[in-house]
Amino acid sequence: MTANELAQLIEDAYPRGFVKDAANMLRQQEAVLLAEQEHNEMLIAEIEALKKEAALQRLSDFTQEAESFDRTASHMADEYVSYNEPVAWMFEKDGAYMCIKHDNRVNYDDGIPLYTHPAKTLSDEDLIESLAELEHQQWMKWADTIMQTEKISDNRFARWASCMIPYAELSEEMKEFDREWARKALAILRKAQEK
Repeated sequence: MTANELAQLIEDAYPRGFVKDAANMLRQQEAVLLAEQEHNEMLIAEIEALKKEAALQRLSDFTQEAESFDRTASHMADEYVSYNEPVAWMFEKDGAYMCIKHDNRVNYDDGIPLYTHPAKTLSDEDLIESLAELEHQQWMKWADTIMQTEKISDNRFARWASCMIPYAELSEEMKEFDREWARKALAILRKAQEK
C-alpha cells in the first residue's frame, strides 16, 4: 500500500479534522519521496554514463600510447606494423563490455574497433608494469577528484596524498596494488587474443 492509498483510506474513514491533515501530510511525503527517487535514478544514470565515458577514454588513451610505442619500436627495428585493420571489436551489452575477434557474421556498426598494440612485442612482465603505471595514473586522477569533492577522513586524505607520486617512486608494496589490476587487464587482453 502506498502512502497515497493509505491517505485515501484515512480520509474516507475520517473526513474531518486532524486526520484529514494527516492524510494530506502522507500525500506530501510520498510526493517528496518520489521526487527524491527520480532524482537518485537520474544521478545513477549520469554516474554510469560518466563511468562509460571514462572507461572509453582510458582505453583510447592506452591504445594511442601503445600504438605510439609500437610504431617507435617497429621503426627502430626497421619493421612496418599496420594499424589500419582492427584485431577485435568492443561492444556494450546490458551495461557491460565485451570484446570479440573479427568475424564476418557480426555487424560492427555499433562496435568500437580495437587495433593492434605492443602486447605481442612486450613480455608479460613489461606489459604488467606499463599497465600498472597506467592504473596508478588513473587512480591518482580518480582519488584527486574524490579528495576535492567528497568529505573523507583526515587519515584517508593523508594516506592518499602520500601516494600522489609517479609510479616509479612508489614502494614495491604500493606498486603491487596497481599490478593486481594490471594482471586482470592483461588476462582480459590475452583472452581476447585467443578468440
